[in-house]
Order: sequence, then C-alpha cells, then structure tokens
Amino acid sequence: MVAGRTDEVMRRKDCRLSVPNLAAVTGVAETTVRNAIREARKLGLLTVEERQITGFRNDTNIVRIVSPE
Repeated sequence: MVAGRTDEVMRRKDCRLSVPNLAAVTGVAETTVRNAIREARKLGLLTVEERQITGFRNDTNIVRIVSPE
C-alpha cells in the first residue's frame, strides 16, 4: 500500500494524504506531522494548497515540495 502511495507522489509531484494517514505511513504522531509541515512552510521548502469544499467541509490539503533540497 505504501509503495502505491509513493508512486502517486512521484507521478503527481505532490502529497494528498490526510494528516492521520501521513502520520501512520511515516510512523510518527499527527502533531509531529503538523509541526513539520508548518515549519517547512515557514522556511519556504513547501507550499500547502487548502481545498475548501463548503463552509464546514474540506478536502485534503495538497502539499508540494518546492525546494530541491
């Protein structure tokens, strides 16, 4: 299952996993994932596209790595 997700990220050049799914795949807590994304965003290493469906529902965010490092 993880290999399929890796292929998807390589093909799309982004990550559309939810925070709980990303935490499960990487083996860390959800808070760690949120903190890492927040810090990388502040440093300009990635962008986060928030996808709002309605006032109360959201689709998963799209995270794109913009830094080659």
